[in-house]
Amino acid sequence: MGARSTLVPLAAVCGTALLVLAGCGGGDEPRATQPTSSASATPTPSATPTPTPSAAAATGPLLKMDVAQVNLPEGWVKVDQFVPLAETGRDPDGFGNITLTARDSFGGSIDELAKLSATSGGRKGEVRRLPDTELAGVPVYHLVGKPSAPSYQSFTLEEFGAVYDDTVVTLILNLERGLPKAELTRIRDEVVASFTWR
Repeated sequence: MGARSTLVPLAAVCGTALLVLAGCGGGDEPRATQPTSSASATPTPSATPTPTPSAAAATGPLLKMDVAQVNLPEGWVKVDQFVPLAETGRDPDGFGNITLTARDSFGGSIDELAKLSATSGGRKGEVRRLPDTELAGVPVYHLVGKPSAPSYQSFTLEEFGAVYDDTVVTLILNLERGLPKAELTRIRDEVVASFTWR
């Protein structure tokens, strides 16, 4: 279980570092990059529902970066991180982990970030893009699929990301596929409902 709690956060940090290279630009005011339309970036429809905005917010330990924060589900524990670009929490029974990352950005659209993230870290077609959604009122891309780390092959991956205040922010959920679908949805919706920009 120790390997599970360190592999994905490291992969997330590496993936986030790649996202920094996604574009150039800047500005002095906090902003989220608006979704752009392009034929090649059309999201693939899926049966996976988007987060329910009316879900009760998670109230567990807080993952906190300079521009965003999110609560873990009740009963989960925060993992000690040695990398300042991410904070991670995990289920003590090994049924999943959740990572919040933040890294300086030089711009880039949601489409560019989603494409780069979908192919980073050896994902190679095991991740697909769902329609864009929002985290606390800010447009974000939404990816689902299978984590690339071999020790996570029994997990599902769900990732949300955007540029906010010149920072690439990602929220990554890796949850055990064996959990009932209602439980997977509940965890995701509660975590997403607790997300706030700072």
